Amino acid sequence: MENTAASSSRPRLAGLKVLVIDDSKTIRRTAETLLAREGCEVFTAVDGFDALSKIADHQPDRIVPPRRRGDVGLGVQEETARRRRDGARLRDRGRERHA
Repeated sequence: MENTAASSSRPRLAGLKVLVIDDSKTIRRTAETLLAREGCEVFTAVDGFDALSKIADHQPDRIVPPRRRGDVGLGVQEETARRRRDGARLRDRGRERHA
């Protein structure tokens, strides 16, 4: 019976590394507080790019995705589209110079 008493006083999720992704600071902080209270090591990310960096740096055991689907992907899609536009502009400028 002593093991049961000892295990109930220890946080249930002790040592679990969790990444919380959301663009809302309130959501991130609330999740961080609740998970830390249960013994988790919590990392937060604002968007997909931030999440990718945190995943590489901390290798979380679990990921809590944004509350709305598409939040993470949307940031990645927007950045990819911007980079493509910028790359196309650079290629066009290069062609003008060599023509």
